[in-house]
Amino acid sequence: MADLYERITYLSQTVGPRPAGTEEEQQAALYITESLREDAGLPAVIEDFNCNPDYDLTKGILSGVALVCGILSVLASMLAIPLLLISIVAAALFIMESLGKPIISQSFAKGASQNVVAKYEPLLAEGVSSRRRKIIVVAHYDSGKIQPELTPLGIKALPLFSGLR
Repeated sequence: MADLYERITYLSQTVGPRPAGTEEEQQAALYITESLREDAGLPAVIEDFNCNPDYDLTKGILSGVALVCGILSVLASMLAIPLLLISIVAAALFIMESLGKPIISQSFAKGASQNVVAKYEPLLAEGVSSRRRKIIVVAHYDSGKIQPELTPLGIKALPLFSGLR
């Protein structure tokens, strides 16, 4: 079995950042599946599902709608009440999205992502009860969006900002 450090190095340096729904995430899923099958001897499978690769898009749209309604209500006072209602609906949808109740973002779920699942089922020995316990191994390997401060330029600038405290 390969060293854990080697696996982390491969995933972080060779594959690189793995945002959900990207080719890099799929490469990481294949690598982990092969590792579980070959090194651990577990029957690993890849389960595909639809995802929203740009999960902040919905919140941005809803914030933009509320902002535009606020500006238009100042410019056209006769539309203030309908625009206020639209702003309230946009705010409610924003709150629902933030609380994990996707209403609008479901329509943006166009990307394909996957889960890697491996299941270990021990064999029954003689004289042991018929109840078998299963162990299910799930890998979390997507890395989310790349934050601007973690880009090579941002990493080089971090020592400059740490001296400002």
